[in-house]
Amino acid sequence: MDTLSLEKRAILAIKRLLSILAARARRVLGSLFQLATHDQLGDLQRQTQRLGSASVESITYLGSELRSLDERLSRIEDELAALRGLLDRPERPSSEPLESSEEVASGPPSG
Repeated sequence: MDTLSLEKRAILAIKRLLSILAARARRVLGSLFQLATHDQLGDLQRQTQRLGSASVESITYLGSELRSLDERLSRIEDELAALRGLLDRPERPSSEPLESSEEVASGPPSG
């Protein structure tokens, strides 16, 4: 019976040793995973900051482009309104000269 209890003790000691080794191995692996995860979080934070600054730059650029397009559109609308005003005038009597000083478009001098 002493041999059985001695064998049981040896088996229990081995099991205890294996469980201690497994717990320490888990702790070491957990620390390694934590370091890797922390590094990945740092990378994500840097990428987020980079993307944030890039989006601010693109919004600024697009805002200036939209302003310039709006100005061009306003000028075109003003020119169209002026042309519409010229077209909506009543027809000239035949005795009036074809070119009046206010309707003559400035162009290159003929010559």
